[in-house]
Amino acid sequence: MKVLIIQDTKNLGKKGEIKEVSDGYAKNFLLPRKIVVVATNTEIKKIEIEKQKQEKNRTINSQKAEELKKKLQGIKIEIKTKVNENGALFAALDKEEIVNALYKKINKKIELDQIIIEEPIKKIGEYKIDICLFADIKANISLIVCV
Repeated sequence: MKVLIIQDTKNLGKKGEIKEVSDGYAKNFLLPRKIVVVATNTEIKKIEIEKQKQEKNRTINSQKAEELKKKLQGIKIEIKTKVNENGALFAALDKEEIVNALYKKINKKIELDQIIIEEPIKKIGEYKIDICLFADIKANISLIVCV
């Protein structure tokens, strides 16, 4: 029986693929669990349309990420904090503080998981921070931690 996979499945395949499986496997396991549907022309066309929409959305999101990268690239943000007598911060700088400083600077919301910090920031100084905007699109900013 030809089936169209509608949910990624480890040993079967990815969403949108058409596979040939035994009738019993399809009727007793795959169809009741809504992992696949019978591969009719209508179902195949639906999946093709959905793939086109996803590709279009991916292109739009990629373009938006490139525009944001141009805004962010090379930007410098400054965060003032308190330090002890050795020049170390009382608490490590967290991503939320960086997000807030970026929002004040460019008026654009960046998600916490987009900020890539190699190691916790615990001292005064200048740091290079990567921001993952979309798939393989990254922007580099400078973070200045001062008193």
